[in-house]
Amino acid sequence: ANNAGMFLGGGGAMASTSGFLSGAMAMSVPKLILLSVLLTHTLGFAFGYLVPKKFFGFTERTARTISIETGMQNSALAVVLAKSI
Repeated sequence: ANNAGMFLGGGGAMASTSGFLSGAMAMSVPKLILLSVLLTHTLGFAFGYLVPKKFFGFTERTARTISIETGMQNSALAVVLAKSI
């Protein structure tokens, strides 16, 4: 349970997960990890496309390439999070 605090709260920002995970709306740690994996993956692809395309004016092809590269790099992080269950 203490390792969950490292992933969910950035480590030092949360001393204990007991207060964070208690209450009626609390999710189990595996569900939080799954949610974080899905969000990391989705947001990696989305922002990997939108930021180069909209803010830096890259071509469609370049923006797609950056999106794929960003998403694939986030896949490694997603695997690490999923294995921590």
